[in-house]
Amino acid sequence: MTPSAIGAPALAHGHSGTSDGSALAQAHTHESADTDSGTGSLHHTLGTGANQSAAGDHGHATLPDSDEKAALAGTNGTPSGTNKYVTDSDPRLGGGGGGGPEMVDVTVAIGESTATTAPAPGHVGWLALGVLPVGADVGIANVVVNVDGSVTLTTLAASTAGSAFKVCLFNPGS
Repeated sequence: MTPSAIGAPALAHGHSGTSDGSALAQAHTHESADTDSGTGSLHHTLGTGANQSAAGDHGHATLPDSDEKAALAGTNGTPSGTNKYVTDSDPRLGGGGGGGPEMVDVTVAIGESTATTAPAPGHVGWLALGVLPVGADVGIANVVVNVDGSVTLTTLAASTAGSAFKVCLFNPGS
């Protein structure tokens, strides 16, 4: 197909740059390709030479390594701007990471039958799995994790000597 067949004007040019007109600029032809001849060359091959483009087996420090690529799957659902990646060291998982249960100390004072720990935002939504008496003189009636993350323990009777308990909490969301 000729340029005139598609409505384009034919440009007069030569290939030798002598008697048949001026030669096209090197940028418009491959006749005298400057491949890999310098850093400003218009054409480069892949390779490790000083004037070549990067080798096919080169690395990029900003790309994820194999461990980072494995983590890209996320922990639940498809990661996105609204479903962020989670790591085991995330404090929301409990215990400083890992999602395991935590033990909380609860002490019922002498003459009392109920004790509540300080609010613990990190325990909001957690469940009490069990109670371990540690020097208790009364039985346990109930234990609950409150909406503020504090733990309330109620005994069957008023403590006569002060009663200490360890309550095992678990985050069902981890």
